[in-house]
Amino acid sequence: MGELLSLGSALCWAIGLLLFRVPLAHRAASDVNLFKCAFAALLLGLTALAALGGGSLAFDGRALLLLALSGVIGMSLGDTLLFQAMHRLGPTRALMLQSTNPLVATLFGWLCLGEALTALQLLGIATCSTGTLLVIAEGRALERDGVRSYRAGIAAGLGSAVAQATGMLLVREALLGSSGDRGFATPCAAAALRLGVGALALLLPALWRSPRATAQLLGGRVAWREMALPSFIGTYLGLLAMTLALAASPAGIVSALSSTTPLFLLAIGVVWLRERHGILSYGGVALGVLGAILLVL
Repeated sequence: MGELLSLGSALCWAIGLLLFRVPLAHRAASDVNLFKCAFAALLLGLTALAALGGGSLAFDGRALLLLALSGVIGMSLGDTLLFQAMHRLGPTRALMLQSTNPLVATLFGWLCLGEALTALQLLGIATCSTGTLLVIAEGRALERDGVRSYRAGIAAGLGSAVAQATGMLLVREALLGSSGDRGFATPCAAAALRLGVGALALLLPALWRSPRATAQLLGGRVAWREMALPSFIGTYLGLLAMTLALAASPAGIVSALSSTTPLFLLAIGVVWLRERHGILSYGGVALGVLGAILLVL
């Protein structure tokens, strides 16, 4: 189940990224990230309350701290860096750097959480990562404004991969350490908490810079028209699926399958946008499917 949820998360994020291209063309990466975090945190909080049905959660102080840290590191920092990399390098090269995410998550999971993976699962992670690299190695950057901008985009992409892998591990450790009911409400509440803290970490400096601009960002009709749908699909549904997956599967496997977003972007481009791709892209899709099969065996 965790593997299927991870793939569902990747599909949601692929659709969200396509829709986020519009606001990222004229808005700061931190502003887009603030809206999506606040929007999805509200929805996830309401979902958790509905799932609880009057019950209570059992997050101790340590779990709350881990979830809060994962929100600051993985959501506010990691996703802002990803959006910056997309703006500077284009989506394909930015996502190429994200393919290091499962390797970082597996290494951190082994060192910090003691997660043991079989040789077949390690082969699956390597295969998924290789397939993802092949798909986006053929892509072209949308923007490359000189060497300084390109290097800054590379740094942002790598920083995003490390931050998001760290956030995943913190969430998994918090979920494993929580007591009480492990039903649907617990992952919902965990995702809402980390998103809410991530949004707060972005909101405070935004209010310091310009309270009026921040109010227009969160309450303006144009912002809602541009970012509500991608925030719902890519962040609310995607993060909910990923958090449920982390409660059921090791972080390395979740990270590997969740990072197959470029494979879904390729399929959407061919079917919906009528794009044409070369042999590297189709070979990457084949490797991605093979890697997913190896991970669920």
